[in-house]
Amino acid sequence: MHPDSEEWECPRPGWWPPKTAALTSVPSPGLMLVPNVEFTSVLKPVFAREKEPFSLSCLFSEDVLDAEQNIQWRQDGRLLRPSGRRQILYEDRRASLKVSCAYKEDEGLYTVQVPSPLGLQEQSAYVFVRDAAAEKPGAPGSPLNVRCLNVNRDCLILTWTPPSDTRGHPVTSYAIELCQGESGQWVPWHEAPGGTCRCPIQGLLEGQSYRFRVRAVSRAGSSLPSKASELVVMRDHDEDQRKTEISFDLGNKITVNTDDFEDFVTIPSPPTNVHASEIREAYVVLSWEEPRPRGRAPLTYTLEKSVIGSGTWEAIHTDTPVKSPRFALLDLEKGKSYVFKVRAINQYGMSDPSEPSEPIALRGKPATLPPPAQVQAFRDTQTSVALTWEPLKDAPELLGYYIYSREAGSSEWQTVNNKPIRGRKFTVPGLRTGKEYEFCIRSVSEAGVGESSPATEPIRVKQALATPSAPYDFMLLNCGKNDMVIGWKAPKRCGGGKILGYFLDQHDSEELDWHPVNQQPIPTRVCKVSNLREGHFYEFRARAANWAGVGELSAPSSLFECKEWTMPQPGPPYDVQAFEVRATSLMLKWERPLYTGAGPVTGYRISVQEEGSEEWKPVTPDLISGTHLRISDLQPGKSYVFQVQAVNSAGPGQPSMPTDPILLEDKPDAREIKVGVDEEGFIYLAFEAPEAPDSAEFQWSKDYKGPPDPQRVKIEEKANRSKVILKDPGLEDLGTYSIVVTDADEDISASHTLTEE
Repeated sequence: MHPDSEEWECPRPGWWPPKTAALTSVPSPGLMLVPNVEFTSVLKPVFAREKEPFSLSCLFSEDVLDAEQNIQWRQDGRLLRPSGRRQILYEDRRASLKVSCAYKEDEGLYTVQVPSPLGLQEQSAYVFVRDAAAEKPGAPGSPLNVRCLNVNRDCLILTWTPPSDTRGHPVTSYAIELCQGESGQWVPWHEAPGGTCRCPIQGLLEGQSYRFRVRAVSRAGSSLPSKASELVVMRDHDEDQRKTEISFDLGNKITVNTDDFEDFVTIPSPPTNVHASEIREAYVVLSWEEPRPRGRAPLTYTLEKSVIGSGTWEAIHTDTPVKSPRFALLDLEKGKSYVFKVRAINQYGMSDPSEPSEPIALRGKPATLPPPAQVQAFRDTQTSVALTWEPLKDAPELLGYYIYSREAGSSEWQTVNNKPIRGRKFTVPGLRTGKEYEFCIRSVSEAGVGESSPATEPIRVKQALATPSAPYDFMLLNCGKNDMVIGWKAPKRCGGGKILGYFLDQHDSEELDWHPVNQQPIPTRVCKVSNLREGHFYEFRARAANWAGVGELSAPSSLFECKEWTMPQPGPPYDVQAFEVRATSLMLKWERPLYTGAGPVTGYRISVQEEGSEEWKPVTPDLISGTHLRISDLQPGKSYVFQVQAVNSAGPGQPSMPTDPILLEDKPDAREIKVGVDEEGFIYLAFEAPEAPDSAEFQWSKDYKGPPDPQRVKIEEKANRSKVILKDPGLEDLGTYSIVVTDADEDISASHTLTEE
């Protein structure tokens, strides 16, 4: 197999990539017994560059048995196999796809699939292949999808797809290059006009193999060459139709050529049915049927033309003998009509001329296709926007669509995709959070890239509003004879909006039905449940609500006994959260226990559990007096879990619910508080969070004790930016200023210590 060749399976019927990344489970009946394999990482969009390598990889929870057979990679739904440019690897629960040299044809939605008892588990991510740097500044991007059609003894039709980016200069022509066999030597062969991506290639040698590639040419220069076409062999494809199989002796067969049954022919008969099989702006492909009978001797053809009304016939001169029953006429004059005759020649002589063809004239320049209608942009994620449009109807020549984007206020459009996409929707990833973008779409055909659709309204890149995920980790915070106080953790996904409240259900273990605790949403993550029966066991579940609606129902909590607490030690602290997570440090904050036991809380004990360990270790040797602690000297790249215990004179109480695992990693793009002096001479502290949801609040705190004194500071907020301005700076303004952005799925927080300097 040649390094540029590919092996494909047919795409699944009706398949369409709805997003740039997805994780789904597809039922697959009759699967062999396999371990319960799950993905432990997520495929992310890849932005590769032409002629450079790229790779995709994912991790599994278990080792995949017979990985070579069970792990499948697909591009746009078609099965991928190893090739000279492509490696498919599996080692240590990691599956990888590596491409050594990217072409635009490699762009598309890549999916990795692995079987499990529940069906096929799969993940998908889009790979974009951007244009390589041009050899000459301003030269266009390279064409793609070069294909050989209607291959015959000495001619074929070459087609390609125009580039998405012409870098400001329209394509004036396409330079076609040819490589014979495996020589590796590329030579210029033909130049096609810029208004078409289809061209006849003639004068090829029967029995020889060829590859082709194309360059786009503008006044700024020539593009890099396209990826080479598949290797084609020049031969008489009609010969297969002249072969037949004859059965004999109980299943044996012999293949014979129907020419062997024809009468002996010397001078051939004239060809028949001379007609134009293809008419374009720059050429006409003339086709005809071979003489019948044709005889056994090889045939060539000569052609004659006559301008309508001239009354004269003129021989058409060719550089090489015409061996195929078709020929491309490249030198016809526009505005004139022609008729044609064809003669057949063999070793014995020349036939009489055929009947003249019907009048034939060149067509006008083909028009590009109009853009799709109703292009709309919608919020998707923190870094992507979803586009929809109304696709063109009755446009069989449509190759697909090119999408373009620009930041609002900019005049320069950037290409999104370099390989045309089909369908009616696409998700554009890799955008800058909080920035506004506009989009437009252009239709692509052999006539070129059409006009742009009207630009969409500017859209700010933010998380789309969706219902929140389920609350989790329920805990008993206090208990009386007939009531309980229940706490829980907020959803991991807020849905891009403010959590308006929670709906709590309760279930007595001695009853069948669940009952709602509240009819109106509870604004906090703590709820007192009354009218319970002493000694009974209860479990709870909850849903969170935002402006998009009520979210997922949580799993039931553990069973809690309704029995009044009388122990002398304190109850558990709650709402333990980590903020300002950096490579080696974080800020841990919590709420005081609701049950204090026999005496006041005198301090807190903080414990940590490292990833892979079951041992809890104290963070500090002494008790912590407040409800926050900065924890430093942690190891980057590791995950940690923390819990807090309140201590009084009777000793340590119940531990809090442990935090979720917290990964310590370097965040070079982490938002930090900036300190400066404005034009009026006031000292300020400013924080910007373009990824914050629209409903987010910027909560400032002084020394982690609450909001700064409004008598001493003024707070200004505008478009995801908040600023604390010191009215009359003094020593009492020194200290640590911290900020937390609410309603975000990820930690957005920072602090800054203001000193006399």
